[in-house]
Amino acid sequence: MVETAAHLVDQVFPQVPVRQWVLSFPKRLRYFLVRDADLLNRVLQIFLDSVEKALQSCCSGAPEQARLGAVTFVHRFGSALNGNIHFHCCVIDGLFSVKDEAVHFDVATLTPEVFKRAQTQVRERILRLFKRRELLSPEVVDVMREWGHAGRFSLNAAVTVVRFLPVNGCSGSRRIIG
Repeated sequence: MVETAAHLVDQVFPQVPVRQWVLSFPKRLRYFLVRDADLLNRVLQIFLDSVEKALQSCCSGAPEQARLGAVTFVHRFGSALNGNIHFHCCVIDGLFSVKDEAVHFDVATLTPEVFKRAQTQVRERILRLFKRRELLSPEVVDVMREWGHAGRFSLNAAVTVVRFLPVNGCSGSRRIIG
C-alpha cells in the first residue's frame, strides 16, 4: 500500500495537492455491493461525481468543463479482516481544464461544510439508487435517512499528502498528514 501511494505521488500525480477521500457504507448495503460489480461501479461513480461537485464549488474560477483527477482503490475488508467494502480515493485537490490548448489547474479550498455537504449528497443518491433498483424498500430507505451519524455513511477527507523539495542532495520525499 505504501509503495503504491509513493508511486502515485512520485510518478503519476503532478506536483499539486492530493487528498485521500474514504467512503464506507452501512452494513445493510455492503451485502449488495460485494455481490454486484455493476452496482459497486455505479456507487463509485456517484461518489466521484459528488467529490467533483464539491471541488467545483470550491474552484470559482474553474470553467464548467473542468474535471477532477483521481485514483480509487476498492477495499473489501476492515482492519480486523472483517467484510467491510469501502473506497479509498486519492483525489487531486482541484480541477483540471484546457485553456488555449494547455492544461490549467485550479486549486480547491475545501472546508468542513463542503465535506458534510458531499457526504449528505452521496448518502441520498446511493439510497435513491438502492430504492430504484428495488434492493431496499421505500420504508427502509426512509428509516435509513433518519439514522444519526450521517446514516452510517462515513466520509473522511482529512488526510492530505504534502510534498517537500529536495534537501542536501536527498531526493524529494512526502509526508501524509491528517
